Amino acid sequence: MPSTPKRNRVGPLSLSIAASGFVALEAAHHGGWVDGTGWTLLRAGFEAAVIGGIADWFAVSALFRPVPRGRLALPHTDIIVRNRHKLTDGVVDMVENQLLSPASVREKLQEFSVSKVLFEQLGGAEGRRLAASTLSILAGHAAEELEDEKLRGFLTAVLRDEIRTLHLAPLFGSWLEARVAAGDTRVLWRTVAATLADQAQRGDFDELLHDLLQTALKAYKEEQAGLMGWFKTQLVSWTFDADTDSRQLRDGLTKILRAVSREPSHPLARRLDQAVMSYAAALKAEDAEAVRRISEFQLRLAEHPDLESVVGHMLHDLRRLSETKLRDSREEFEAALGNLLERGLTRLRGDSEAQSRLDQWAREALGSIVTRHHGVIGSTARQSLNRLQDRDLVSQLESRVGKDLQYIRLNGAVIGGLVGVVIMAGKLLLAGG
Repeated sequence: MPSTPKRNRVGPLSLSIAASGFVALEAAHHGGWVDGTGWTLLRAGFEAAVIGGIADWFAVSALFRPVPRGRLALPHTDIIVRNRHKLTDGVVDMVENQLLSPASVREKLQEFSVSKVLFEQLGGAEGRRLAASTLSILAGHAAEELEDEKLRGFLTAVLRDEIRTLHLAPLFGSWLEARVAAGDTRVLWRTVAATLADQAQRGDFDELLHDLLQTALKAYKEEQAGLMGWFKTQLVSWTFDADTDSRQLRDGLTKILRAVSREPSHPLARRLDQAVMSYAAALKAEDAEAVRRISEFQLRLAEHPDLESVVGHMLHDLRRLSETKLRDSREEFEAALGNLLERGLTRLRGDSEAQSRLDQWAREALGSIVTRHHGVIGSTARQSLNRLQDRDLVSQLESRVGKDLQYIRLNGAVIGGLVGVVIMAGKLLLAGG
């Protein structure tokens, strides 16, 4: 056990004085050195002081340790250790239900202003730097979760709803006009024409062209009637060669497509642009047929089963891009966040209504958290108390209240002495009477 601090020696000193005085006066009395009423009263006072001091020493010691030690310890000593669970329950109840009850915490929260905390913490450059660094770390963690299945499903559902309800016709019409004016459609026509020309030259369309010619010939024959019609069909049949004619048609188509791919202002490209502009004008004017077509397209797109896969690929690409940018440009990102925080705080300082709304929201949110998780206060206090060993707990309590307890021992000796004097005086008075 550690030595008793100086400030805790009042009790032992008072008991030592009382015992020394009692022994000295008893020895002087039995030796015949002192006599008389005054000395008798003084001897009785010191005797009672010893009794009071010992009684209070026992009472104080019994709180913190067994008296005496070991197997000889008396019952109802070492009270704190023996009643530790009751004390813990009492402390937890006091903290949880009285000192930090939900009502008292919510009352205290009415004085809390989150806007003032933000101004204090983020008002300086260092505070904003730390906040930006923290937000940057959180952004990195958020980027890692972009491919979460639930997030993909949620965004897909939102996108489907938006596609279904979006009033797309005027917007799409304006966009098409802008693309034509910027020359983007010419690039599209040239690219498509070049691709189709390559496919035609490879013979990818030969079977299709052959079937189209056969279908056209059959339709022509069905339309003819009478003797003159019979002669016409025979003449066409004699001059028609599906293979040769389909190759000639393929070569002509390839030539036209090559011309379109090489000439930005090809007449066919201009006619396609005119068709797009006409369709765009119909969309902007909300022509019933044009709107119906775009609405059907929106519905098919919204219900397409591959839409979720498209969203997943977009989130995957966004995650890779975000992680790369955060890794390679973290300092720039944090600097941008710091500037954003500074501008936001500047606007918030000048907007008292926004401050009030922010403070009210914080109070309500914190109050709700306190109500839902109030048990955490008690469990935390209990865990903290249970974490201490018995003797550590006793030592901490004794170190905090030991001084006052030692004065209890002093008071016991003083009061006991005074009571002893009074009792002895009463006895002498009675004996003299």
